[in-house]
Amino acid sequence: MRVTNSMIIGNSKTNINLNKTSVDFYNTQMSNQKKITRASDDPVVAIRSLRLASELNELNQYYEKNIPDARSWLELTEDALENMKSLVTEINTQCVYGSNDPLETEDREAILENLKKLRDQIYEEGNASYAGRNLFTGYKTTKTLTFTKDETNVHYEITENFKATDIQESTYVSKEMSIDRNQLEEIAEKDMPTDNNIYRIRLSYGSLDTTQEKLVLADGSEIPITYKSINEIEAAGGSKDDAYLTFESEDDPSINYIPETGELILNEAAQKMITSVQGNEPFSLTYEKTGFQKGDIRPEMYFDCKDITDEENVITYEKKAQEIQYKISFNQYLTVNTEADSVLDSSLGREIDEMINAVQSSLDAGDKVTKLKSMLKEFQYQDDESQTKLKTMLEAAEREKTYAEDKMQKLFAKEITLTNEHLNDISLAITNVGSRGRQLSLTEQRMAEQQTTLEDLKSSNEDRDISDIIIDYTTAYTAYTASLTAASKISSTSLLNYI
Repeated sequence: MRVTNSMIIGNSKTNINLNKTSVDFYNTQMSNQKKITRASDDPVVAIRSLRLASELNELNQYYEKNIPDARSWLELTEDALENMKSLVTEINTQCVYGSNDPLETEDREAILENLKKLRDQIYEEGNASYAGRNLFTGYKTTKTLTFTKDETNVHYEITENFKATDIQESTYVSKEMSIDRNQLEEIAEKDMPTDNNIYRIRLSYGSLDTTQEKLVLADGSEIPITYKSINEIEAAGGSKDDAYLTFESEDDPSINYIPETGELILNEAAQKMITSVQGNEPFSLTYEKTGFQKGDIRPEMYFDCKDITDEENVITYEKKAQEIQYKISFNQYLTVNTEADSVLDSSLGREIDEMINAVQSSLDAGDKVTKLKSMLKEFQYQDDESQTKLKTMLEAAEREKTYAEDKMQKLFAKEITLTNEHLNDISLAITNVGSRGRQLSLTEQRMAEQQTTLEDLKSSNEDRDISDIIIDYTTAYTAYTASLTAASKISSTSLLNYI
C-alpha cells in the first residue's frame, strides 16, 4: 500500500492530539489528585466510589448526629432519674422520722412542710425535657407529664385497672369532735371517737364526678356501687362517717364511692368476694373527673381514658408502650426514652397526700387538746356543769389525738416499705438507662473505627499519590514533545526534494 505524505501528517496530528489529551488528563489529576473526573474515565472506580460515598454519608449521619442526640437524651434522663431518687429517698427519710414515737408538735410541723415541698417537686422532675421534647411522656413529647397550671374545665373519663391485692386495709377515725366555745356538750361514751378498720380501693385522683354503678367480677357477679358524697351528706345534716361506715347492705357485698376523696369503701363481704372471685385477674373501674390542679398527672400518661371536654370532639387515649428509638448504626436501633409509668407510680402522689393529711389530722387533734386544757382554766368555765362537759370533751379530744397519732405512725411505717419499692423502680430505671448508655458508647466506638475504614477505602478507590501522577505526567509530556519533534521532521521534506 502506498503511504503518502498527507497520510503521515494526518496520523502525526492524531498521535499528537492523543498525547496532548494524556498530558491534559494527568495535569487534571495533578490538580485534584483524583483517579477520575467523570464516570466514563473508569466506570468500575465510579460505581465503587458512589457506593462507598453513600455508605459513608449514612454512617456519618449515625456517628455525628444520631448518636450524640441519643446520648444527650439518655444523659438528661439519667439526671432527672437521679433527682427523683434523691427526692424519694428524702420522702423515705420523712417516713422513718414520722413513724417514730413520740413526736413533738414542732416535729410534725416540720414533717408536714417537708412533705408538701417534696410533693410539688417529685412530679416536676417528670416534666424534664430535651430540645423541646418531654423525656417521660412517650410519643406525646409535646405534652408535659403533669398539668402545669390549674385546668378547671378539663373533663376526662378514666379507666383504672386493679387487682384484689390493691384492696387496702386502713384505719378510719370516726366521731371526730368539734369545739364550739359557746356551746359545750357532755360527750357520752358511745359518742367518743373510735378507730375503725376499713377496706378500700384508692383511685389515683380525688375531687371526682360520677363512677360506674356496679363492679362486674370475673365470674359475672356484680357488686353495687353507691354514690356517697361527703359534701351532700353534711349538707343534709349527716356525718362523713356515713360514707365510710354505713352501707346499703351490711351482709351482702356493697361498695361506697366517695368522690371527694377518690375512695371506694368496701364492706367485708365485698372484700372477701373480690378476693375469692378475682384472684390475680384484674378488674377495672371507670370514673369521670372535671378539673385538675397544677401538678396533677395527666390521665393519658397512665391510663386508658377519654378527653370529653368537647363532647363533639372526644379524644381517646389507649395506654400502651411507646418506645422512641434512634437508629444508631446500620440495622441497629436504641430505645432512648423512659416512660413515666415505669418510674413514678401514679399512687406516689396520693401516698404523699395521705401522709400530709395524717400529719395535719394529728396536729389538729393536738390543737383541740391544747385548746380544751386552756378552756378548763378560764374563768367563765369554772362552774361544775361546764367543767364536767369540758372534761368529757377533753377525754374525747385525747382519744382522737391518740387515734390520729397511731394512724399517722402506722401509715408512715407502711410508707417506708412503699417508698422503698418506688426507689427500687427508680434504681432499676437508672440501671436500664446506664446499660443503654454503655451500649451506645460501644456502638459509637465501633462506628468511629468503621468511619476510618470507609474513608480509607474511599480514598484508595478515588485518590492517587502525587508522586505517581508526576511520573505519569512526565512520561506523557515527554511523549508529547517527542511526537511534536518527529512530526516537524516529517513535514519538512517531501518527494519533490528528490526530483
